[in-house]
Amino acid sequence: MITADDVDVLLFDVLGTVVDEAGSMRDELAATLDQAGVERGQADALTAAWIRRFATLMESVLDGGPWRTTDELNAEALGYVLRDGPRLPQAAVRQLALDQLALSPQRTLMVAAHPWDLRAAAAHGLRTAYIERAGEGEPLPADRFDLTVPDLAALATALTADANLPA
Repeated sequence: MITADDVDVLLFDVLGTVVDEAGSMRDELAATLDQAGVERGQADALTAAWIRRFATLMESVLDGGPWRTTDELNAEALGYVLRDGPRLPQAAVRQLALDQLALSPQRTLMVAAHPWDLRAAAAHGLRTAYIERAGEGEPLPADRFDLTVPDLAALATALTADANLPA
C-alpha cells in the first residue's frame, strides 16, 4: 500500500480525471440532440462511440503516431462517429514536470482515469494511481497500478491513511 509518506508530488491528468470530460461531452451532446428532438439514449450511445474512437486515436499518438491536440482528436473522433457510427506528447509533459521541479520519478505519483496514461508513466518510473471513472478507459488484465480508487476523495483517504502527517 502506498501512503503520503511514499510520495513527494502528485501529477494529475486533468481531462477525464479531475474534469469529467466524458460526462460534459455527453451532457452537451444530449442537450443539442434534445433540441433536435432526438431521444436521450441516442446521445449516450453516440457519446460512448465517440469516447471509444478518441481512445483509439490517443493510443495511436502514444504509440508514436503524429501529434495532434485534444481538440483535433475530439473533432476527428466525433466526425468518425457521426459519419460511420451510431496535447505536448505525454512523455514530454511528464519529463518536463520531473526536470523542472527536480522530482524523483519513484516518489512522484501520476494520477489518471486513463490506463494508457498510467502505463506510460509507469514505463518512465513514476508511481501510479488509477481513478475508476466510467467511460474513461478500462485497464487491461495485465495493468498493475500502485493504487486503484473510485474517485479523488478516496485517493486522499488512501494516501493519508496511517500517514505521518504534520499536526
